[in-house]
Amino acid sequence: MISMRLLQTKADRETKARFWYLFADSKGAANRRKLMIYLKNNLANANQLAHYFGMDYKGIRFHLRVLEENNLLKNSDHGYNDYYFVAPYFEINEEMF
Repeated sequence: MISMRLLQTKADRETKARFWYLFADSKGAANRRKLMIYLKNNLANANQLAHYFGMDYKGIRFHLRVLEENNLLKNSDHGYNDYYFVAPYFEINEEMF
């Protein structure tokens, strides 16, 4: 069980603020939520995600890059055909999602 002391650490506040901004307070928050929910259970590349969600490929790439820069997604490093999956940082802090 997580203690209340752990939930009040500075790093936890920073994580909460990051999650709030990325998934609730910014213009693309709804799209990033959809991507994370889908990628929690599936591997996919940007093209597959664009087709699945009916979104522009460049828009998907933008959101994937934002999520990667915030250590919430990882990719397979295969170049053009990168597959994306949820990073350990997201899994550890998923209850804030």
